[in-house]
Amino acid sequence: MQSKYMETEKVHSLVYSLKLAFGLALIMEYNVIFKYLLDNKIVSQIHYMINRDNIIELRPNYPEVYITDMRKACDFIFSDSRIVQKEELDACAFSPQDIISRFSIPKNLILDNRHLITEEPIIKDEYITINTKTNEVFNTHIESMLPYVIEILKRSKYRIVLIGEKNITPCIEYDIHKQYINCIYTRLLDANLNYIDMTYENTYDGYSIEAIKKSMNICKYSKCNIVFNSSGALTLSLSVGNTHVILTNMDGIKSRSYVVPNLYHIIHDISSFLDYLTALIV
Repeated sequence: MQSKYMETEKVHSLVYSLKLAFGLALIMEYNVIFKYLLDNKIVSQIHYMINRDNIIELRPNYPEVYITDMRKACDFIFSDSRIVQKEELDACAFSPQDIISRFSIPKNLILDNRHLITEEPIIKDEYITINTKTNEVFNTHIESMLPYVIEILKRSKYRIVLIGEKNITPCIEYDIHKQYINCIYTRLLDANLNYIDMTYENTYDGYSIEAIKKSMNICKYSKCNIVFNSSGALTLSLSVGNTHVILTNMDGIKSRSYVVPNLYHIIHDISSFLDYLTALIV
């Protein structure tokens, strides 16, 4: 069955229904795409549901609060009243890229969710962030590179703010990609940096409204966001932050269907990453 348009007498509008793929990164992307569909009057309402089966399949050991928090996160990020969460829908799951293709949305769609954060900065000092979760960069590369990154961070003219999780919560998804998934929190703590710890305990804790708002606020006002990642940490940083330095070995990131309204630098080799980081923060 295909995700479809539905004419309804009750709503008197064109309703687009779909099941969401899961993940904070995808929710951020959906929000920008939904806004485009609504503002350009392509549809009048969007009905969606959390694809719970998909979540349980890949993360069966996560607590129920993870799904509850994801529902609340959607309500917060999809703040437009025309975007309505449903318990059940007769619809298929569509990714952001599927929707972009289906509706011929322009390739230069801007990934910008900065309007969601209206509060003053949580941290008053000038600072940079480093996300503790690594993804899409081989663990062997992280291990060989991290001592050099730490030495650069020690010379930083800005405070170091650690964001992300203290511990990666195991799941089937991470087992499949275990050569890429890592957490460098302990290594950064042991380095005696001039840091501020703004991390949360486990992966699933990052979906609480409090954690999302805090992470978005910190990324928005940071001088630079350092990311070894191409999933949630990257999209969060790009959609609310200002300057970014990103190391990833996933070439497909260059072909994402949106652009970023602020300065970012995506790097695929370690030497260039270290040089660029040094020039930016030392």
